[in-house]
Amino acid sequence: AAQLGHDLFVAFGAALNDRMRKAPESANVGASDTVVLVAELLKQPFDEQQCAAYALLRTVAAQDAPWGLRALFDAGTEFEAALVDRTLAMSKQAKEWRFGVLEAVFRNPHRDAVLGPNRLEQLKAFLRRGPYLGPAAGPAPQVMVEGGSGA
Repeated sequence: AAQLGHDLFVAFGAALNDRMRKAPESANVGASDTVVLVAELLKQPFDEQQCAAYALLRTVAAQDAPWGLRALFDAGTEFEAALVDRTLAMSKQAKEWRFGVLEAVFRNPHRDAVLGPNRLEQLKAFLRRGPYLGPAAGPAPQVMVEGGSGA
C-alpha cells in the first residue's frame, strides 16, 4: 500500500509538471520533485489553491511509510523554510491547513529517523506556538494623556 501511495504521488507530480510547465521531462519526476511543484501552488495568491496544496501535502506527511516525509523534506530548504515561515501572508484557513501538515509530520511514526533532532526541535517550537502566532509587531505604542507627560 505504501508503494502504491508513492507511485500515485509521483504520477500526480508528472501530470502536474506537464500541466504547469508543458515540459517533456515529466518522466523523470520523483516524489520530492512533486512536492516542489505543489509548493508552487502555495505561492499563488488564491486561498483555494493554497488550501488544496496543503491538503495534499498533509496526506503525504501522514503516510505510514518513510517516503512521505522524505519527499517533503528532501524537496529543498526553501520549501522547508516556507512551512514554518510565519511572515507569509495567508488566510486563517490556509494557516490552519499549514499547521495540519506540520501536525501530520509530527505524528508520523518515521519522523525521528527522517527528520533528525534539529528539524524536530524546530517543528516542536512551531507547533507549541500554534497556527496563528506571527512575528512580534515591535514596541508597544505610547499613549499621550492630555495634561500628562505620556507613557
